[in-house]
Amino acid sequence: MSEHEQVKFAITDDAFLIHVWVGTEYKKIDLRDDLKINEDDLIKEFTRQPSMYAYYRALLAESEDRRDKKVKVVEMRRAEVSMQLRQGKLNIIDTMNKPMKLTEGGIEAYIENDTICKTQRQDLEAAEYICKRLKVLVDASLQRKDMLIQLGLFRREEIKQLGMSSGTH
Repeated sequence: MSEHEQVKFAITDDAFLIHVWVGTEYKKIDLRDDLKINEDDLIKEFTRQPSMYAYYRALLAESEDRRDKKVKVVEMRRAEVSMQLRQGKLNIIDTMNKPMKLTEGGIEAYIENDTICKTQRQDLEAAEYICKRLKVLVDASLQRKDMLIQLGLFRREEIKQLGMSSGTH
């Protein structure tokens, strides 16, 4: 994926589905299909595995980058609100509509209730969730690789056994 391509993700309630848009290209990733192994064509499965893993890893890297940027946005907004409160540009108002004395707890509570901070935290939580889902996908593709290796070893052993039982060595 080039840095010019815009990547968007959508996660559904179905734990096996991830929707990805790279630029204008859409791809629905269904773990049930992508991680399935066709035991009748292991050669095809072996050749497909590296590119599948690389694609999933690239998606994970992209989502981690987005999450990291959202962390910075949240931190910047928190710092901005804190500075405005400390400089007197914003006031914490009590229930009697009077300015309250600034305390660390009061500043933190104000920041937590700031509408923009709330929205940014929700965006960050969504980005973290996407990262977790994609991490599962990457891990599952690594497990798939291990399964392919085991299947290949098993096939080789089967072929050896068939050769020995037919009298050829």
